[in-house]
Amino acid sequence: MCLPRWWQERQANCNGSTGTSVRLDVAALFGKQDGRTVVADHATERRSRRDAGDLSRSARVGLGPAISMGLKVYYSDNHGAGRLEDGRDRVSPFGPSAIAAVLSTMKYRPLAEELQEEPSPLEFMRYVARNTPFVVRKAASGWQASKHWDVSFLKETLVGQDVNVAVTPKGLVFAKPLEEDQAFGDFIDFVVRQEKNLANHDDEDEIRYAQTQNDNLRHEYATLFSHVHRDIPFARIALDREPEAINLWIGNSRSVTAMHKDNYENIYVQILGRKHFVLLPPLCHPCVNEQRLRPATYARKSCNDPDGGGGGGTETTATAGSLELQLDDSESEEVPFAIWDVDRPDEQATPYSKLACPMRVTLEPGDMLYLPAMWYDMDFSGPLYPMSSFVRAVHMRDEVNVLKQDAQEKEG
Repeated sequence: MCLPRWWQERQANCNGSTGTSVRLDVAALFGKQDGRTVVADHATERRSRRDAGDLSRSARVGLGPAISMGLKVYYSDNHGAGRLEDGRDRVSPFGPSAIAAVLSTMKYRPLAEELQEEPSPLEFMRYVARNTPFVVRKAASGWQASKHWDVSFLKETLVGQDVNVAVTPKGLVFAKPLEEDQAFGDFIDFVVRQEKNLANHDDEDEIRYAQTQNDNLRHEYATLFSHVHRDIPFARIALDREPEAINLWIGNSRSVTAMHKDNYENIYVQILGRKHFVLLPPLCHPCVNEQRLRPATYARKSCNDPDGGGGGGTETTATAGSLELQLDDSESEEVPFAIWDVDRPDEQATPYSKLACPMRVTLEPGDMLYLPAMWYDMDFSGPLYPMSSFVRAVHMRDEVNVLKQDAQEKEG
């Protein structure tokens, strides 16, 4: 089959001796990267193996910070939104054999390219043009937030302030979460206590996290904004615009974001704790089994419901059993959702799922990740990635079935 020229050129760039990623095996400890020689030392090699899924012992046993905290900076580049709208409901003009042929040539490496310093605006635009993620290690280590933010500092700075808290039964952001205003001190204490008691946690505990997507760092958490950079200079100059939004995210290792994609250029900065990402390029759309589902929102069961906890998010009612899924208005537009799980590849799979090659990235405090528009990403916080993966897979499947059942009953 004759593939498009742009695809052949892209493959030549990826597979050539001057490819954009540095291979960290014995035969290739040196590589070229934008004209610079890159040396992969043993520390980098160990970190790369960890990113690929071989987590260190300290990560597996749960040592380290009890929470994960980061910033997500959104930039519009004029073509991201177009890619989202143009791709919606579009039927591929290619047959199954052509799709399989293209996917089989995909040579994205399992590790994101690592930079030792922030790229120049011109270098950044090259990554945008190639639609390729990268990580800058310790890029934000000099920020005031990286130096001073911890639980005690945040509780003192935000004393007496209510914040918007998302609540789900299992930490999975599939349906829209229940949103409640809670005192920041109570919220952060709950998150930390739940992580510290992880070995004895109750599967019925609800999960709470701060994750509003409304530019919350410049509004809800404005008292903290002076501790971070107002923008990401290389992105602001290259894209010729200010950030659309800067969002603060706080959660623990049970907080999981299901596979999704954004029509923005994303730059994620890890401030505290550890965060794991699983990434897939847009070409993997045939692999992820997107289904159009009715949107739903979690709500607390009413106080007079004999099976529910009811009431607010107190200690006595902070259980998954006090939450229930409620379908949104019948006129709400169905939304596409990827139901295939990269870590359980035989379930909810399409004929092309086996051709996907996920990229895995782990961010430590001070690290920065560039995630191009329209890439699929799934992220986990804290130290226990395997447990989070298991919880996510099991309950994603349950929720998909619940929503499908409810929709069928309404139609019947």
